[in-house]
Amino acid sequence: DFPLWREIVVKNGAGLLVDPKDVRAIAEAIGWLFDHPEEARRMGENGLEAVRDRFNWTKEAKELLDLYERILQGR
Repeated sequence: DFPLWREIVVKNGAGLLVDPKDVRAIAEAIGWLFDHPEEARRMGENGLEAVRDRFNWTKEAKELLDLYERILQGR
């Protein structure tokens, strides 16, 4: 349960969050996905869209280079 991952998953409607040490919670989440295939598909599509639009190296590289540029201009 990492705060950043929680924020990304919840904000993008891209999955379920469970305690990785709680076997029962994991099993229940898997069962829920099997019982709700449309919602599971939608979450997968939402995750894919988030990666395509925001969480990819092309986008991150631009932001990193912009940051470097601002730092260099501040000198």
